[in-house]
Parts: sequence; structure tokens; C-alpha cells
Amino acid sequence: SQNQYQLTEDTLNVDLHWDHESGLRVTKSFQFQRDSYLIKVKYFIENHTASIWQGSFYGQLRRDYVKPKSN
Repeated sequence: SQNQYQLTEDTLNVDLHWDHESGLRVTKSFQFQRDSYLIKVKYFIENHTASIWQGSFYGQLRRDYVKPKSN
């Protein structure tokens, strides 16, 4: 899998996939645009199972403080 990306055009789309053995696939899609700090995030749920899937969304924003290195 790819672990490095480079914005070479005006827009970069990065898709992360999670597949469950039952046939459920979740894709988290990030869109980055040149000269912008805005990151668009979309979720896609694909149900390739024979049964109805029902779920709830949970999100978390977390900021870790990193102490600046002293010279």
C-alpha cells in the first residue's frame, strides 16, 4: 500500500479502505487542494452482504501537544 503522497496537481484525492470478511467495505476519502488548508473528508459504505447493514457514525478530533525542541 502507498504511504507517501505528493500534491503534483491542483487536487489530490487519497482513499483509505477497510474491508470486512462479511463483504462490508468502508472507504474514507480525503481531498487536498493546492494553496488551501481545507481538507474535505467523505465516507462511503458499500454493503456487499445479503443482509441489511445499520450503523452509527462516530468522529473524534484530537490535538497532541508536541513540545518544541530547544536549541
